[in-house]
Amino acid sequence: MEQKTQTLTLKYFVYGTLKKGHGNHRIAGRPDKIEPALVVGNLRAGGVPFLELPEDNKLFMGTGSPAQDMKNLAKAKNAFERRFNYLEDFSIVKGEVFTYKGDAEYLATVTTRMDRLEGYNPNNPYYAVYTRIVTLTTDGTPVMVYDAVPNGFRLLGTPGNIVEF
Repeated sequence: MEQKTQTLTLKYFVYGTLKKGHGNHRIAGRPDKIEPALVVGNLRAGGVPFLELPEDNKLFMGTGSPAQDMKNLAKAKNAFERRFNYLEDFSIVKGEVFTYKGDAEYLATVTTRMDRLEGYNPNNPYYAVYTRIVTLTTDGTPVMVYDAVPNGFRLLGTPGNIVEF
C-alpha cells in the first residue's frame, strides 16, 4: 500500500525586499497564496528595513524543524486574546503573508532559503541580526516573521500609524 504524503501549511509575514515585485522576492520561491497583512511592530532603517516586534508579541522562537514550527503556529492561534496595545511605542507594519503548502521536506527548503537570506541560524539564534519568530497578524493569523534587534537604527514612521517599506 502506498503511503500518502501529508500536505502541511506554513505562513510567513514579509515586508521590504521579500514582497512580491521586489528584489529578493525570488528567494521566497513560489508561495501558494499572497495576501496583504498587518503586524504590530516598528520598521527601522539600516540600509535595509528591520522589523522590531513588541516582546509580548514574540510567541515562539523559530526552530530547525518545520514540523515544530507548524506546531508552534497552531499553538499561536490560541494566543489571539493577547492585547495588541503597544501603539504608543509601535507602528502597524504593512506587508504580505506568504502561504506555502507541501510536505515537510518542501517546507524545510522554503525555511532554509528564507533563513539564509536573513542570516538566521536556528541552532544559534542569538548570534544573528534577525531571529525567526512566531507572531500574529492584527487579524489573528499566526505567521513566521524575521524580527531584528534595533541597535539604534532610525525609526521609519511614527507609533500608532501604518508604515510600509
